[in-house]
Amino acid sequence: MKDGNIILLSTWYLSGDKTKKDSFVYMWNFDEHFNYIDGPIKTTINGIVPDKITELDDRWITSTHENNNEKRATYLYTSYDKGETWKKSMLAKSDIYDVCETSIIALNDNILVALMRENSHQVIDCLKTFSYDKGESWSDIHKMSIPACHRPVISKLNSGNYLITYRFDYANFVGTGIHGNIFMGCICTKEDLLETNRDKIVPRIFPIDYDRNINSNCGYSGQAELDDGVIYVTSHIVDDNPVSQIRGYRFREKDLITM
Repeated sequence: MKDGNIILLSTWYLSGDKTKKDSFVYMWNFDEHFNYIDGPIKTTINGIVPDKITELDDRWITSTHENNNEKRATYLYTSYDKGETWKKSMLAKSDIYDVCETSIIALNDNILVALMRENSHQVIDCLKTFSYDKGESWSDIHKMSIPACHRPVISKLNSGNYLITYRFDYANFVGTGIHGNIFMGCICTKEDLLETNRDKIVPRIFPIDYDRNINSNCGYSGQAELDDGVIYVTSHIVDDNPVSQIRGYRFREKDLITM
């Protein structure tokens, strides 16, 4: 957060609740050195896979998704009192796409871009929608030329470019297993994020890791770039372990592109 503190969000739901209808989000607070302050605090945020909190000049925002009949929908949660209370509104839903797992980036205090996973397992591109009024309204859904993109997570780099990390999910059947085994990254520009014509978007896509396990499952990630230009990325992965483990990666933007 802008004051240096760290907020952790996590979803809770009953193990038998397959639709996650009764899920809600807890919040923990830590200082800049990750010393515990308080939590868990039960919020009024429903849904699963909460996004990180984005702090604008007059509000905090985050998002989750919920299962609505055959297709999912994503919701925006807005707080004007630093997380004490949250207002729910629709972010994106579609009769065509099965949208979920949103990651929001603020280009300034008014313009937001929300990246989304498409969950029909038809190898559909990363999806996106725009807001030009702090999340009060959202545009139609557009494609970003990042194929088979599951669980995109985005952050801004020191250079002004943007880093997206995600799972490359290339099979047309439900589940992870063999086809949930490639962890990817992408460098793109502000112009790429705002472009509505897919053919004009030219991201730089690169591999990060490969999950060798027959029951592979990877690609739900976190990322941060420090002032010295070193980018740190984390993800869960099975690979050489019987169950998922957390693995970290370190690189610089200049490692990805050479002249």
